[in-house]
Amino acid sequence: MMFSKPSAMTLAAWAAAALQGVSAARVYTHQAPAGCEFVCGAGFAVVGNITFNIGEAVDFKASDDVCLATCEVVMPGSFGFHKSCQDVLPGSTKVSKNAGKKLCCITRTCPTTATTSTPAVSGMTGKDFTCEDGQGPAFASYRHTGDNSFEACAALCDEDSECKSFDFTEANSSHPELLSLTPTLQKKDSCRLYK
Repeated sequence: MMFSKPSAMTLAAWAAAALQGVSAARVYTHQAPAGCEFVCGAGFAVVGNITFNIGEAVDFKASDDVCLATCEVVMPGSFGFHKSCQDVLPGSTKVSKNAGKKLCCITRTCPTTATTSTPAVSGMTGKDFTCEDGQGPAFASYRHTGDNSFEACAALCDEDSECKSFDFTEANSSHPELLSLTPTLQKKDSCRLYK
């Protein structure tokens, strides 16, 4: 889908509209081990309709040997003060903050090998992926390519140790990337990788 930039539209709104062109996308993530809500080393977590970048504005850092088990969103209370994670979810750690909200999660050590009975997609790649309808969180991807097949995008994710999930569309998709050393109006983004 091609978008033209009307003069009254902000760059952020234009970019958000361009991202809507990837409507047939599916998000593929490495499978979470039993007892974990999110994969080991997850770079982001979507709880309800809120996307949290793990480690943002807090001391906690995502690690490949730790997964997020039970999580709770803590909303600001009176005068902007929050309850502590321990009050809301005993044994939890503050893993992220986003727009005044914080994410408290119980963390678990990831097994060195995990088995599961949940259906997964595998094949040409060395890893298993689970599939969810939809797209990864807006503006959270760190790498975009024109690869528009599951196999090609999964191979890129497999080769990158930071990649925790990806989404792709079979359409030839692109977006404007103006704030870059090499600005372009058509940055290919059929495959997007997420930390």
